[in-house]
Order: sequence, then structure tokens, then C-alpha cells
Amino acid sequence: MTETKQGRGFNENDEGVQEAVGEKLGEMSEKFYKLKIQLDELEDMKRTLNTEKEIVGKEIAEIMETEGMEKFTSPAGSHSLFSEVYPGIKDFDVFTDWVFKTGSIEFMQKRVNAAPVREMLKTTGACPPGIDVHTETRVRTRVNAAWKSAQIAL
Repeated sequence: MTETKQGRGFNENDEGVQEAVGEKLGEMSEKFYKLKIQLDELEDMKRTLNTEKEIVGKEIAEIMETEGMEKFTSPAGSHSLFSEVYPGIKDFDVFTDWVFKTGSIEFMQKRVNAAPVREMLKTTGACPPGIDVHTETRVRTRVNAAWKSAQIAL
């Protein structure tokens, strides 16, 4: 393999091909990071708007509760109060003992912690019984800060 300006990974072959591939990857990388910057800006805007929406929603709920209203309709839409229970585990051992003693499996979710499975695969080459894994390959990226600043300035 030969190292070029664009990075590592070219096979020893025609220099023109290497240059063309490097140029194409450079163009694709630039497009990728421009899209990433736009998405980051949209995500920031979305977070800001969601925070603002939550604040206004809480204010609406407070007023409705204070006034004893369960539902309110305006030309823009309707609002109705509802309550939802969100459980949190206080003592995992006590909870799981109860689940297994009573057979109340419906209180559990079917998820597997990936970290110990990865560790077991790495050390033993095997998965726990009843577990299957799949691998996804993605590209990990980091934007060049100077390039990003130059793009934002445009």
C-alpha cells in the first residue's frame, strides 16, 4: 500500500488512477462534511425549539390545572391533560426476585446489554446461550475544525 496526500489505502497501481480516486474521495468527503454541518445546525435549532415548546407546554398545563380544565381548544389546536406513570428501579435485586417468584415476566424488557456480550466475544469467541449478534460497519468521521470554520463563514 502507498500513502498519498489523501491518506492511506491505495494499492500499488497506476498513479493516474490513484489521483482520480483520491480526488473523488476528497470531493465526497467535502460534500459529506457540508451535509454534516447543515444537519448539526438543524439539530441545534431542533433542540432549541423543543426546549421552547416544552416550556410553553408546561405553562399551558399549569394554567389548565390551576383553572381545573381538562381540555382546551383554540383556533390553533386543542390541549388535554393526561398523566402517565414512569417506573424507576429502586432495588434491582428485590425487583428481579419478585419477577421470578411471581412469574411476572411482562415487567421486563427483552434487551441485552451489548458491552458484556462484546467482551465475552472478544475473550471467548462465543456468545451467551440464546444470544445472536450481527455486525454493522459504518464510517466514523471527524470534521477538520479549520475547514468547518471556513464553511460556516461562507
